[in-house]
Amino acid sequence: MTPPRIPIRLTAAALVGVVVLSACGARYTTPAAVVDGRRITQDSVKEELHFALSDDQTAAQVRGQGEAGTKDLTRRVLTFLIELELVREYASAHRIGVTGQEIDQQLQQAVSQAGGQAQFDQALRIRGLTVADVRTNLERQILFGRVEDAVAQARLGATTTDQQQKNDAFVGWLQERLKAAHIEVNPRFGRLDVNQAQVLPITSTED
Repeated sequence: MTPPRIPIRLTAAALVGVVVLSACGARYTTPAAVVDGRRITQDSVKEELHFALSDDQTAAQVRGQGEAGTKDLTRRVLTFLIELELVREYASAHRIGVTGQEIDQQLQQAVSQAGGQAQFDQALRIRGLTVADVRTNLERQILFGRVEDAVAQARLGATTTDQQQKNDAFVGWLQERLKAAHIEVNPRFGRLDVNQAQVLPITSTED
């Protein structure tokens, strides 16, 4: 089963009973980030962590790093969710979408790759995921791919087939959007470094 697409620079992961940073047991009202007026809730970050840490290898790595590993993954997840908002913004402006039928087709491929419906269902139970989780992930993957293709075509031309060039064009566009968009990150999670294109921890030495 395909893992979640947490930013282009990451291999994704999901939840090991960890809390988001230091906020244990609280119900949050303030957003984790705001992207051009659209809120990314702290609950969304927690849900994405759950999906991320359902991967046993990633969960083991995070546990091995302790609290620092949890915080680092949380910042990476938030970076992904910010990028996802920018991708959705572009998709909406350019009328790029994903249909339910397309997700159904990708889901059937995932079932086949798992060895059949029984094996697929078992894999979901082991990871603590639902079919809805998988469908959400598939929709995002398709959307990211379509926006990447559209950006590459706009920047490189319709004849471009080199995947590395397409990736570079997309990453360049994403970095530009991170700088141009109005993005606020809750200090609880860190700060957005637009040059490194990621959420980083706030250190005491910073101005």
